[in-house]
Amino acid sequence: MHSRATKSQPQKSDATVSFFRFDRAGLCVEWNGVIPAGLPAPEGLSERAFLDEILSNALKLTAEETVCSARTAASLLLGGNASVTMELQGNQVVVVSSFECGNDRGYVLAPLGGREDAAARQVDTDTARDLLHSAIHPLRDGISLWDRDGCLIVCNPAFSSFVGLAERDAQPGIRFEDFARAVAARGHFAPHSDSKDALIRLSAQTAAETRLDTRDGRPVTFSGRKSDAGELLLTLSDQSGRDQIEQAQREADLLVRTIVDASPTPFLVSRVDDGRILYCPPASRERFGQLDTTLGFFLNPEDRQAYLDALLPTGQLDNYPVRFLKQDGSVMQGLTSARVIDFKGENVIVSSTRDMTDYLQMQDELEKQREIAHQNEKLSALGSLLAGVAHELNNPLSIVVGYALMLQDKVDDPVLKRRVERIGQAAERCTRIVRAFLAMARQRPMEIVQCDVGTLVEAALEISGYGLKSSGADVRVELDPNAPCVDADPDQIVQVLTNLVVNAEHAVASLGEQGRVTLRSGTEPKSGHVFIEVDDNGHGIDPAIQSRIFEPFFTTKVAGEGTGVGLAFCHRIVTSHGGRLTVETAPGEGAKFRICLKPASPDQAAPNAEEAPTSNTSRLKVLSIDDEQDVTELISDILEDAGYEVTTCNDSRDALNLLERDEYDVILSDMTMPGLDGTELLKLIAQQKPECLNRFGFVTGNAMSRKTIEFLKSNNCRYMEKPIAPQDLLRLVDQIFSSHEAGGPRS
Repeated sequence: MHSRATKSQPQKSDATVSFFRFDRAGLCVEWNGVIPAGLPAPEGLSERAFLDEILSNALKLTAEETVCSARTAASLLLGGNASVTMELQGNQVVVVSSFECGNDRGYVLAPLGGREDAAARQVDTDTARDLLHSAIHPLRDGISLWDRDGCLIVCNPAFSSFVGLAERDAQPGIRFEDFARAVAARGHFAPHSDSKDALIRLSAQTAAETRLDTRDGRPVTFSGRKSDAGELLLTLSDQSGRDQIEQAQREADLLVRTIVDASPTPFLVSRVDDGRILYCPPASRERFGQLDTTLGFFLNPEDRQAYLDALLPTGQLDNYPVRFLKQDGSVMQGLTSARVIDFKGENVIVSSTRDMTDYLQMQDELEKQREIAHQNEKLSALGSLLAGVAHELNNPLSIVVGYALMLQDKVDDPVLKRRVERIGQAAERCTRIVRAFLAMARQRPMEIVQCDVGTLVEAALEISGYGLKSSGADVRVELDPNAPCVDADPDQIVQVLTNLVVNAEHAVASLGEQGRVTLRSGTEPKSGHVFIEVDDNGHGIDPAIQSRIFEPFFTTKVAGEGTGVGLAFCHRIVTSHGGRLTVETAPGEGAKFRICLKPASPDQAAPNAEEAPTSNTSRLKVLSIDDEQDVTELISDILEDAGYEVTTCNDSRDALNLLERDEYDVILSDMTMPGLDGTELLKLIAQQKPECLNRFGFVTGNAMSRKTIEFLKSNNCRYMEKPIAPQDLLRLVDQIFSSHEAGGPRS
């Protein structure tokens, strides 16, 4: 902490000599209030900046009769005990002299008048003495000048006061030994016996300093400097205030240093010219290590130059993006804010960098999550669209399937019979495809049942085989007829196989008719597990990425062609079944994906076993309710051919009226109908005709949603999904009637 410069008016009103004193930190702590016309005052300027401002006004600078530059003159003056002559505008000449004042440095500016009489003024000793006396008279520190013979030339009043003498005892001409003896005799310093010897020793040296304490405990510093001609400049200063100031400064510096070292914010102080680090707190050392220069953490010199190009024009920079090398070798992405300041005459950079690596990674992750959400929305929309299309196809497809299968038993002509069979086969294929679409669109919990792997492969090929066939690829199916069934959710395994087949199609697309995809099944000899393989002869998978192909959102396809969801989804499904999904591949040799699943438990019955109707259908009454007349007519035709008496209606409210007037053995209803739908109809029947509940069943094309499935299960409803196949319909009616006859639950 430094006191502000004290400005005092000189004793003589016509004084023109200026005196300044700067401490070792370069701050002006005292001046006599006089400044030559046209030159700047020292207040607010550092020592170097003050000299630069003073010397920049010179038309000509001379040091020891040699013309010099402003930089050279400043260096001479900063060295102490030097003088330069300045020639200003209007032929004015000013002598600038520097000298040591204890730990400080003092400057005297003495105008010599015009250039013509400057030389005469310089040799006028009396004039020079008057000028010097005028300059030092108001100063707080004691200053005295002694000639080479040890006689006092001039001193200011503060000099006498510091040593406890009257001004008459320190008149020009007194010898230094007499002065020292008088000081000792005065007893101003304690112990007084040492003061004389201390001052004599001080005067005998070229440059020395000593400290004496007054009897009241005030420390006084004596500083002596001899010129080359043997003249002694002796300065005295009261150290008590300065000691307090320096102690306060040390405490303040310690506090600032402690705060800075404890700061969690990493920052640096470095030189502009060479990047040398002047200060590096612990937080920065922890980040960058022990470095001498900022060049150590810029990735290359061009990056630092670009940083300086952005910073130096204005001297400040905020949130500048940088990439720094940390001490652990990793690359940090950050934002730097910096300011350029003057420190001891040099331009230095104070900078702080925020590590944005984790934030940017989080941003990338958020972007990925947004992309995931977007993909999920698209998949959900696609699933809804797929389900809607499949549902709309169900009713017309039911007509085709139902009547085609019925006609097979009614046509005797071989040619017509074969044609009807082809219609039936195509219709059944359409049925399988629509049901597979509905299964893929479902979002329901996993349902494990016994599955035949051959049936699963055929279902997957029904959905995804078209692309392979259209490209001309050779599709081979090599299924082991003796392979056991597996316990699995058929819908999910079909989705896995479909995904693998589509990937194989993409892998062989560029090969045309040379492409080959093989689906095979079998049993592993050692483990007994059932395997299903999708094998292609495509381009294979690079070994460098094989370990990542099952990671979510990793894809080798170009943007817009793949999401990186497929294989991760397949791997998750197979793993959730207690199985494993592996790949064997090599560049240029294709890829073989293998699904391994445990064989089915022996105590679990297969769900797809055909059960022929066993009940006596003679004159059993069935009520069929569907908003589409073609569907009710199809149901009526199938059931009437089987011997049932069928009543149809296309409105749920009409069905309620029919139930009030008549009894029916079986009631079949669609679920999705305008007005009063199937679920509301069932609720009304439970209220109005509860005895009919165990005779109720659904024929629906809307069994895909979780809500529908939960409703059917919670109400123990029997149901079948459209498209309608005659055998499936007859089995449903038989199950409902058998349950009703046995008086059992509707499940």
